[in-house]
Amino acid sequence: MTALFNRNAKLAVTAIMALWLLHAIWQLGLSSLPLPLRLALLSIALLPGLPCLLAWLRNRRSAAFWAGAGSLFYFSHGVMEAWAAEQWRLLAFIEIALALLAIFASSIDGVRARFAKRGTTASR
Repeated sequence: MTALFNRNAKLAVTAIMALWLLHAIWQLGLSSLPLPLRLALLSIALLPGLPCLLAWLRNRRSAAFWAGAGSLFYFSHGVMEAWAAEQWRLLAFIEIALALLAIFASSIDGVRARFAKRGTTASR
Protein backbone atom coordinates (compact mmCIF):
# COMPACT_ATOMS: atom_id res chain seq x y z
CA MET A 1 0.00 0.00 0.00
CA THR A 2 2.92 2.35 0.68
CA ALA A 3 4.11 2.19 -2.91
CA LEU A 4 0.64 3.13 -4.13
CA PHE A 5 0.54 6.32 -2.06
CA ASN A 6 4.10 7.27 -3.01
CA ARG A 7 3.29 6.73 -6.68
CA ASN A 8 0.13 8.84 -6.32
CA ALA A 9 2.12 11.67 -4.75
CA LYS A 10 4.61 11.64 -7.61
CA LEU A 11 1.87 11.47 -10.22
CA ALA A 12 0.04 14.36 -8.58
CA VAL A 13 3.15 16.55 -8.77
CA THR A 14 3.61 15.56 -12.41
CA ALA A 15 -0.02 16.48 -13.07
CA ILE A 16 0.44 19.84 -11.35
CA MET A 17 3.44 20.60 -13.54
CA ALA A 18 1.45 19.58 -16.64
CA LEU A 19 -1.34 21.87 -15.44
CA TRP A 20 1.16 24.72 -15.20
CA LEU A 21 2.25 24.06 -18.78
CA LEU A 22 -1.38 24.04 -19.90
CA HIS A 23 -1.94 27.29 -18.06
CA ALA A 24 1.09 28.85 -19.76
CA ILE A 25 0.00 27.69 -23.22
CA TRP A 26 -3.49 29.04 -22.56
CA GLN A 27 -2.07 32.43 -21.68
CA LEU A 28 0.24 32.68 -24.70
CA GLY A 29 -2.07 35.01 -26.56
CA LEU A 30 -3.43 36.79 -23.52
CA SER A 31 -0.32 38.29 -21.98
CA SER A 32 1.38 41.51 -22.96
CA LEU A 33 4.73 40.22 -21.65
CA PRO A 34 7.35 39.10 -24.17
CA LEU A 35 7.55 35.37 -24.76
CA PRO A 36 11.07 34.91 -23.27
CA LEU A 37 9.97 36.56 -20.04
CA ARG A 38 6.86 34.36 -19.85
CA LEU A 39 8.98 31.23 -20.39
CA ALA A 40 11.39 32.36 -17.67
CA LEU A 41 8.50 32.86 -15.25
CA LEU A 42 7.12 29.45 -16.16
CA SER A 43 10.48 27.77 -15.51
CA ILE A 44 10.63 29.42 -12.07
CA ALA A 45 7.13 28.14 -11.34
CA LEU A 46 8.16 24.57 -12.19
CA LEU A 47 11.14 24.58 -9.78
CA PRO A 48 9.26 23.30 -6.68
CA GLY A 49 8.31 20.09 -8.50
CA LEU A 50 11.77 19.50 -9.94
CA PRO A 51 13.33 17.76 -6.88
CA CYS A 52 10.44 15.30 -6.83
CA LEU A 53 10.79 14.46 -10.50
CA LEU A 54 14.58 14.10 -10.27
CA ALA A 55 14.29 11.81 -7.24
CA TRP A 56 11.58 9.83 -9.01
CA LEU A 57 13.71 9.35 -12.13
CA ARG A 58 16.61 8.16 -9.95
CA ASN A 59 14.34 5.79 -7.98
CA ARG A 60 15.09 7.55 -4.70
CA ARG A 61 12.91 6.94 -1.66
CA SER A 62 12.80 10.69 -0.96
CA ALA A 63 10.66 11.41 -4.02
CA ALA A 64 7.42 11.28 -2.03
CA PHE A 65 8.83 13.70 0.55
CA TRP A 66 9.78 16.17 -2.18
CA ALA A 67 6.33 15.74 -3.72
CA GLY A 68 4.72 16.84 -0.47
CA ALA A 69 7.17 19.67 0.15
CA GLY A 70 6.87 21.10 -3.37
CA SER A 71 3.10 20.76 -3.31
CA LEU A 72 2.89 23.22 -0.43
CA PHE A 73 4.00 25.91 -2.87
CA TYR A 74 1.48 24.79 -5.47
CA PHE A 75 -1.32 24.72 -2.89
CA SER A 76 -0.49 28.28 -1.81
CA HIS A 77 -0.35 29.45 -5.40
CA GLY A 78 -3.68 27.81 -6.20
CA VAL A 79 -5.38 29.52 -3.27
CA MET A 80 -3.98 32.91 -4.28
CA GLU A 81 -4.92 32.38 -7.93
CA ALA A 82 -8.46 31.29 -7.05
CA TRP A 83 -8.88 34.36 -4.87
CA ALA A 84 -7.36 36.92 -7.23
CA ALA A 85 -8.05 35.85 -10.82
CA GLU A 86 -11.62 34.90 -11.60
CA GLN A 87 -10.87 33.81 -15.18
CA TRP A 88 -8.35 31.17 -13.93
CA ARG A 89 -10.41 29.96 -10.98
CA LEU A 90 -11.14 26.50 -12.42
CA LEU A 91 -7.45 25.81 -13.04
CA ALA A 92 -6.66 27.10 -9.56
CA PHE A 93 -9.14 24.70 -7.96
CA ILE A 94 -7.66 21.82 -9.95
CA GLU A 95 -4.20 22.87 -8.76
CA ILE A 96 -5.42 22.98 -5.15
CA ALA A 97 -6.98 19.50 -5.42
CA LEU A 98 -3.84 17.99 -6.98
CA ALA A 99 -1.61 19.63 -4.38
CA LEU A 100 -3.76 18.30 -1.54
CA LEU A 101 -3.64 14.83 -3.10
CA ALA A 102 0.16 14.98 -3.29
CA ILE A 103 0.49 16.27 0.28
CA PHE A 104 -1.87 13.62 1.66
CA ALA A 105 -0.37 10.78 -0.36
CA SER A 106 3.19 11.67 0.62
CA SER A 107 2.44 11.91 4.33
CA ILE A 108 0.01 9.02 4.86
CA ASP A 109 2.75 6.61 5.94
CA GLY A 110 3.89 8.96 8.70
CA VAL A 111 0.32 9.49 9.88
CA ARG A 112 -0.27 5.75 9.99
CA ALA A 113 2.93 5.18 11.94
CA ARG A 114 2.08 7.94 14.39
CA PHE A 115 -1.39 6.65 15.18
CA ALA A 116 -0.70 2.92 14.91
CA LYS A 117 -1.64 0.86 17.94
CA ARG A 118 1.25 -0.47 19.91
CA GLY A 119 -0.16 -3.92 20.71
CA THR A 120 2.88 -5.27 22.53
CA THR A 121 3.31 -2.55 25.13
CA ALA A 122 1.00 -2.13 28.09
CA SER A 123 -0.12 1.40 28.82
CA ARG A 124 0.12 2.67 32.38
